[in-house]
Amino acid sequence: MSAFKQINKLFTFILLAIHVGVHPLATTFLLETNARKRGYYNPDIRQRTPRSHEAKSGGSPQITTSFDVKTICELFNEYPPAPKLKAKVSNDAGQYLCEYIYYTSLCRGPALFVHIPQHKYTAEEVALGLQRILELCLINQLSDEIMV
Repeated sequence: MSAFKQINKLFTFILLAIHVGVHPLATTFLLETNARKRGYYNPDIRQRTPRSHEAKSGGSPQITTSFDVKTICELFNEYPPAPKLKAKVSNDAGQYLCEYIYYTSLCRGPALFVHIPQHKYTAEEVALGLQRILELCLINQLSDEIMV
């Protein structure tokens, strides 16, 4: 089943999605702010690219997450779940499979993509960091709903 079909199927049950990918040059958790529809020329691990090198869903050239990524990073860094964990805002998800999935999810509802460093953190630190990011996203989402 294609990534597009899997995401569409999952979003019938999901209130928000947090996707995670490994970034070989990252030194912190990178919280991606947006995703682009076009420009997917780099092949995935199976050497495939999307037809027309663009995401199937949506029409907007770029979609920004509804989460306040800057505030989430500030709170993460102010109250890290483990001593050496840090988070940064990123405006470039890489126009690879990660960003394609992110764009498709953003077309469906609230989503965030987090890139993690390849070798800097232990599995436990990654789990703690992702748990904190999820908590902060839920708080952000609830506070937005209360303000409406």
